[in-house]
Amino acid sequence: MEIVTKYPPVREEQILTLLQEFDAEFVPRLSQRTDLPAYASRLAEHAVWIFAYENGVMTGHCAVYMNQKDCAFISSIAVKKARQGRGTGSLLWKRTQEEALVRGIPCIALKVYDKNAAGIRFYERHGCHMTKREGEWLTMCKKVAE
Repeated sequence: MEIVTKYPPVREEQILTLLQEFDAEFVPRLSQRTDLPAYASRLAEHAVWIFAYENGVMTGHCAVYMNQKDCAFISSIAVKKARQGRGTGSLLWKRTQEEALVRGIPCIALKVYDKNAAGIRFYERHGCHMTKREGEWLTMCKKVAE
């Protein structure tokens, strides 16, 4: 498995295609809760991207905003269903932590749908804890540096 980090800007068309390809991996589907072209534009311009490839095929990604010194924010993280449970998500998470540490960012935060039990378990296994609930969405955080 190869993990590749790309820094902003990333081509907007590439990000839109990726979001459409991974749409079904999100709970709930990304397209049901946001305008994909507008979201792709923001991510392409501002997010650090971490891609997982296996035999040249993208199997997972993580888009994380690292433009605030107090906390990085994972905006999008997904692994293809066929690759889930095989360590791809953990490798993406590890690289995200490494990128935050290099920048001196002490924590990582994200929002997860409260019915996404597998996602919540994944984040808890990687040291996250819930800090806030907003309707059906939980904010989870992890300190990566003291």
